[in-house]
Amino acid sequence: MDVLSMYGSWTTEREGKEMFGRPLILLLCTVVGILMSVSGAGADCWTTFISEDFDSYSPGDWPGGFYHFGQPAQQYPGTHVVSGVTPNSPTPENCFMNTNPYDWWGSDVTIPFSFDPGEYDLLIFEADLMFPSSSAGTHRNDVDIALVHASPLASVLKIFLTQPQAEVPVPPEDDLYIAATDAGVFTFLSAIGDFDQWTHIRGTLNLATATYDVYVNGIAVGTGLSIDAGASVEDIDALYLGKGFIHSGAGYFDNVAVRAVKKNECPPPAIPGKITFSYRPTDMSRFDLWSMNADGTGMVNLTQTPNESEYGPSVSPDGKNIAYVKLGHMDPVEDGIYVMSNTGTQQRQIVSRLDYPNETVLFPIWTDSRTVVFTAETEPCRSAVYRVDIEVGTPEFVYDTLDALGQGTGWPTGASTDASRFVVCAQAGCWAPTFDVYLIDAEGTNGAPLYEDMPDNRADGFARWSPTENKVAFTHWLTKGGNNRVEYTDVVTINTDGSDCQSLTDSTEVCFMQDWAPDGANILYLRLDDPYGMGSESRKGDLFVMDSDGSNVAQLTVLDGWFPMHHQDSGGPIPIACWYQSELTKINLMAPANGLPRSSTPTFGWAANGGSNNVYVVDIHIPAIVPIWTTPILPGPNWTMPEWIWGLLPSDWPILWRVRGADLGHSPLTIIRSDEIWWFYKH
Repeated sequence: MDVLSMYGSWTTEREGKEMFGRPLILLLCTVVGILMSVSGAGADCWTTFISEDFDSYSPGDWPGGFYHFGQPAQQYPGTHVVSGVTPNSPTPENCFMNTNPYDWWGSDVTIPFSFDPGEYDLLIFEADLMFPSSSAGTHRNDVDIALVHASPLASVLKIFLTQPQAEVPVPPEDDLYIAATDAGVFTFLSAIGDFDQWTHIRGTLNLATATYDVYVNGIAVGTGLSIDAGASVEDIDALYLGKGFIHSGAGYFDNVAVRAVKKNECPPPAIPGKITFSYRPTDMSRFDLWSMNADGTGMVNLTQTPNESEYGPSVSPDGKNIAYVKLGHMDPVEDGIYVMSNTGTQQRQIVSRLDYPNETVLFPIWTDSRTVVFTAETEPCRSAVYRVDIEVGTPEFVYDTLDALGQGTGWPTGASTDASRFVVCAQAGCWAPTFDVYLIDAEGTNGAPLYEDMPDNRADGFARWSPTENKVAFTHWLTKGGNNRVEYTDVVTINTDGSDCQSLTDSTEVCFMQDWAPDGANILYLRLDDPYGMGSESRKGDLFVMDSDGSNVAQLTVLDGWFPMHHQDSGGPIPIACWYQSELTKINLMAPANGLPRSSTPTFGWAANGGSNNVYVVDIHIPAIVPIWTTPILPGPNWTMPEWIWGLLPSDWPILWRVRGADLGHSPLTIIRSDEIWWFYKH
């Protein structure tokens, strides 16, 4: 029986008059509308022209879009996709080998692309390069990456991983150096390079000034270098991958990318909510928790602690409180897990790390608006899960990770919508991370792997459960072993039954899952500037948002400081950011069940997605009998119908109901109506 179509929808003419029709709420009656769209500062736009990790090819293949002396498949012997190089490629399994066995000129491989320099501010080009010692010679040999004009071939700028020759000044002959052209002049920059090691090289070209900076393994080694004399940024139409001089042997390339950036001119995503994250500006010596609107505007420091650092924020389901880890006190007993309001006030400790044998507590998550679940190390390479009522402050043991999952180290990083199950990242030991993703009941039973990739020894970390569906998103290491100098990570989603595993981000980037949007439509992630140095305690990068299928990527922040990348005893970076709905924007009906008969007085229940001081009313509508009857103002998300009203209801007649609410702490005051209209009948 389609009651709504039979009797039609409720009219809205009476809504403003009938809703909250008591004096306390008369002010709300004058404010009827919807949430205003947020507006904010522009964010950077990234356009990717080239992104190639060679893993879609078989050994011996010639990559699509690659040209050798102007021909797509004309190549020297050995210039093609290879696998099984030593050391392993930064990402599995393949890389590109460029060799030059018998020519005075370097091996010419170009990858054309087209862009308009006037539409962008920066052109970023990067790749992993490896110079094997077997390719060393008595002349200056090199593996190089350049921006060029393809036909006729003309260099605009070039960066070298090079073995020196008799140039002045010349470094020692047996070392590898980083060099680049400065106004066309070959210039040594750094001795970072090593034979038989992958080196990440990134160039950032300022298209307005025609100058560029060089980064090697995340470190700036050259700034303000000029493009070649007589060249122009308008000449650039290809990326060049070069190798050496006569009989110079092979050079290797992986994770080749070219991206253009338009700074501060792209509209931010119009998405609601707040994001809280851990961050350290360049003028600060510790990490604070910061808050901003979900469009990247309105960034404010919440904690402002002078000597301590705050990490791993997690916001309660009602959006009112933030749990986090706080470290660095003069008295270590004060280190541990803290709770504060979402505005940074009322900071108080609920767990001390010194109460646990290995003095480590981490990853607080909420199961309801009073209960925090966290992990503590009970001994080296072994952890247990606890929960604590934030109003009581006495932690309760839940389960031991080894007993529950057969893995010594692991922690819940997300919970299902009803908090009955956790998603856990766990591994057997605590060295050379091989973390996999597991699901387990909230009491520590029925644990099972959701995603594991032990055969290739890659790590997976910080998984989050979607708030709206049975899906998990997590960080997946594309790099084998977790200890390589150059590492790449990807954001991956998977259904909770193990099906439909999808990679969402570019494999030539370094992306870490952070959180789902409160409505599950978007994913928040951190993208680092360089794939080097995962063991570093802090890294530079920015926060990005994308649709849940990986589309519509938008940059939220443009920051020059650092994000914390503590590995928490080799378990992957700690969570940096969380996304929550601080405003009341949605009300979902919960009970009584829709469309079923009732034989006794019903209790109505509903759930709100935010708000700090909510009040509600329930509207009752009996078609052709009662237009609209509204309850008194209700302080909470439930109401039991009085017996006297139940006695007045007609039997076997559809009774429609909905809920309206408002957050008295929100300005302007806004009335929110439940998306659904449910019905039941008295039987």
